[in-house]
Amino acid sequence: MTPAPKRAVWLGLAAMLGMLMALAAALPALAADPKLGVFYFPGWKEGARGLAYPRPWEPIKRYPEREPLLGWYDEGRPAVMEQHLAWMVGHGIGYVVFDWYWDGRRPVLDHALRNYVASRGKAQVPYAILWANHGEKVLSEGEIAAMAEHLAREHFRRPEYLKVDGKPLLFLLAPEILENNAQALRVPHARLTGLIQAAAQAAGLPGVLLAGGAGGGANPVTRNARQWGYGAHFVYNYSAGMAGTRGQPRGTHTYAELDEIYREHWNWFMQGSGLPYVVPMSSGWDKRPWGGSADPKRDGSVSTVEQFTQHLKAGHETIRRHPNKTLGLGVLCCWNEFGEGSYIEPTKAHGFKYLEAVKSVFGSRP
Repeated sequence: MTPAPKRAVWLGLAAMLGMLMALAAALPALAADPKLGVFYFPGWKEGARGLAYPRPWEPIKRYPEREPLLGWYDEGRPAVMEQHLAWMVGHGIGYVVFDWYWDGRRPVLDHALRNYVASRGKAQVPYAILWANHGEKVLSEGEIAAMAEHLAREHFRRPEYLKVDGKPLLFLLAPEILENNAQALRVPHARLTGLIQAAAQAAGLPGVLLAGGAGGGANPVTRNARQWGYGAHFVYNYSAGMAGTRGQPRGTHTYAELDEIYREHWNWFMQGSGLPYVVPMSSGWDKRPWGGSADPKRDGSVSTVEQFTQHLKAGHETIRRHPNKTLGLGVLCCWNEFGEGSYIEPTKAHGFKYLEAVKSVFGSRP
């Protein structure tokens, strides 16, 4: 039999251990290693079908500070993709999301993605696809089913494709446009997203994690996302705050305002959303090469490296504190949206400063 004094000590230790375990359970889980992805716009190949400008670099050349470090390159060259991937993996980019278009029969502007698939560097930088469904054409069920089958066959099963709990992560830019498509076909929205799930399951996958683009607050997308078949939210970029909140429902005029409305949206999704949220971040906005924003002052939302770094730190902290609500993932707009002024790809004016900022926040830690 244990002497009484020793029994008291053991009982005290047990009670202390119980309190520590209860305290640990009460504390929020933290993401050990938040991962940042980056959107990739495949718009820099002369004559590519689907471009608004057949010679896309020409409008950008009026803004020489945006000239890439690689020069006015041809994005169709495999060497360009190899270099981009090498820079990404060396500077804390955890995955790349290719903007992807479907005309009803085949992909459009997929030259960069094809170069990725053929690249040597793909094993180090996983990828995902953003279905940029902002065309005006109403797609038939057959055309959407063909798209889903193409994605499942050519991409979802690839080992480099980004998966969450075994499911490929597919970003869908505008659920509200797919809803319009569903209404035109007189079918439920979930019937169209179900075609994507069915194609993945037919390919031997457990389904797809479909992330739908959404603003914050009680809008149709956030209200109906689960019913429509979405398992997560994200956004390509924000241009305004949410009505009825501290931010203003108008376009931003400075990067400080842009940063503020991003944080406002992050906070809303951490508090008010029933679905996970891939945390969006932005390097800025200045659409003058593409003709400018409707509100010209919005094109002043350009960051300094210091502002961008603080924005990244805030995004990283949001992910770290809310791993379940964020899937441990963030996504940055953008690698190379030179026409919209949202890019981190090295340029002759800034060199690697923006990539170094990403590395300082999301790169490997000791």
